[in-house]
Amino acid sequence: MNLLSRFKPEPKTPEQKKELRTERFLLIVSGLLFALSFPPSPLPFLSFIALVPLLKVLSGRKTTIAVNRAVYLFGFIASIASLYWVSGILMLRDHFLLIAGGVLLFVNPVFFMIPATLFHKVSNRWGVKVGLLLFPLFWVFYEYMYMFSDLAFPWLTYGYAVAYFQPFIQIADIVGVLGISLIIVFVNVFIFKAIEFYQHKRKLDKVSFAIVLLLLAIPSIYGIISLANSDEKGDTLAIGIIQPNLDPYDKWSGGSPDELVELYLSLSKMSVMQGAKVVLWPETALPLYLLSGNYPQLVDSIHKFTDTYNVALLTGMPHLIWHTGDSIPSDAKKSMIEGTYYSTYNSVLLFQPGENRVQFYGKQKLVPFGERVPFVDAIPMIGNLLRWGVGIGGWNVGKNTNTLNISMDSGILTKADTLKVGAMVCYESIFPLLSADFSNAGAEFLVVATNDSWYGNSSGPYQHKAASILRSIETRKPVLRAANGGISAFIDKYGRTYEASQMYEQTILVNTIVPNTEQTFYTKTSLLLPLIVSITSIVVILLLFTFRFKRTTA
Repeated sequence: MNLLSRFKPEPKTPEQKKELRTERFLLIVSGLLFALSFPPSPLPFLSFIALVPLLKVLSGRKTTIAVNRAVYLFGFIASIASLYWVSGILMLRDHFLLIAGGVLLFVNPVFFMIPATLFHKVSNRWGVKVGLLLFPLFWVFYEYMYMFSDLAFPWLTYGYAVAYFQPFIQIADIVGVLGISLIIVFVNVFIFKAIEFYQHKRKLDKVSFAIVLLLLAIPSIYGIISLANSDEKGDTLAIGIIQPNLDPYDKWSGGSPDELVELYLSLSKMSVMQGAKVVLWPETALPLYLLSGNYPQLVDSIHKFTDTYNVALLTGMPHLIWHTGDSIPSDAKKSMIEGTYYSTYNSVLLFQPGENRVQFYGKQKLVPFGERVPFVDAIPMIGNLLRWGVGIGGWNVGKNTNTLNISMDSGILTKADTLKVGAMVCYESIFPLLSADFSNAGAEFLVVATNDSWYGNSSGPYQHKAASILRSIETRKPVLRAANGGISAFIDKYGRTYEASQMYEQTILVNTIVPNTEQTFYTKTSLLLPLIVSITSIVVILLLFTFRFKRTTA
């Protein structure tokens, strides 16, 4: 009975109940402001004040559990309002997706507890002023660490909120999207400090006001100068993007592969007639393992197309690799044939004229619950319990950040020996370090093969495109999005979209890009900021544990 009484909340006075209602209201408002900062909302400026109500509540909470309850409510409201689409609720076509996406909505807010808990502990030990100054670093530490979890879904990385503030985000070629997040959170902190100062002293906090102006002005001035000198020079390459607008559920439930290939090739021929030398198809363009040996006629028809029209073809495609003998990867799956194993990948394939070899890149970042069951390596049995109804919930994880290389022998290139392409599959494009790796591997432009049609005409596709804008600025590479049902797009190295499709239209886009070998400060030092915030946070954690240990042993 005594044990249970420890968890029973103490009775609250009317004043305490009123204060609790006010705090909950502030947390809900903060969560909604945070969500409304992200596309497709036209209110990205809200990102600079969205955390102010949250900081007001956190700075007044006395216990760690009270802080975590508060931040979870904030995170849950933010997730529901901005990530509602991830469960496929607008389509209601697959109950496994509905469950998996629903679970993700409840899991995602948990990670906001990392910066909130550190802020609370530091404030208790060294004061709220120190906690506030370190809070932005703790926030970026959480965003960075979240990218490596089996539950990783860093869709709400704060920097994406301002993807359409063109001048402000140009500084991403130095600091990356995490650096943009850091700036935004610092602005929130100093606005909060200015409000608190005014409430207590009834006068302007000139220091906080000046810092906010500098944090907004310096990136904006840098961006204005960058955009004023944004003329692109170099050889151009004509690209054709095919958006077939196929119902993804119908496609995976059956149908004629021959008819699908005929559709893709007919649209591709139209793009070639408009001058395309490289053609892009979207993610999982065909619902089959094309190179498994079971579809020789389809493979021949694609080779014939590339040979006849002298074009390269990049396509998203399921890919299967058989393993025998001693070189069997640890994550390979056992087949029904004794002694054989196989791996399956959500991949991008490259077909070239005059070359039978097909290059392959396997997706490395898989959507938790959707494409890969979290912790399935440690607990294999849960993989059989949670599997997406369309049958793509068990991909293997790709191992290498390898570029796909269009060679001069193909006849497509006239000057360069090789044109290197960094091909990302859908969700991978929200991971900044991956595109930096592609850039460092020599990629001259980036491709995002995607299929956002699973989720309907929701916020998801527009938020996803926003990530591609940051990828182009970070790497100063053109980014091409090839989507099944939208949004396909051409994005230049300054993050400007110069041609794009609408959602749910069957279309082709043909335009030119300027391949670019430039390496930015960000791509050369992409781990610098993550290391700074990680080391700072870890040192703080160790100090907190040290003080706690000394206090308990005194």
